[in-house]
Amino acid sequence: FNIAIRAIPTCLSLETGLSSAVVRIADNDDVVICFNNSSLYITESQGPATFSLNLNNPSSSDITIAVITTDGTAIGGVDFDAGPFNVTIPEGETSVPFNISIIDNNIFQED
Repeated sequence: FNIAIRAIPTCLSLETGLSSAVVRIADNDDVVICFNNSSLYITESQGPATFSLNLNNPSSSDITIAVITTDGTAIGGVDFDAGPFNVTIPEGETSVPFNISIIDNNIFQED
């Protein structure tokens, strides 16, 4: 199966009082979100597939990333938990592991 990042959170604005201005700071630092590995081989009986989402720099707030799966030779709901998944990288951290459950079924399928 395949996994992909669906969306990156947007910046927030801060509004204070009726007589104040709205301040918006456009963060021009590039945020790079990536998986720790581009490929993983696992048998049904090995348990969950473990991945890590990594940031190139720590953030000053939690970042939640929507991760989706798409079918390949394995079928979502038959061979693995199809999600979707929300993975949160906590403030100040640059990596977080997450699992996708593998379904150990008795259905013969070619790899």
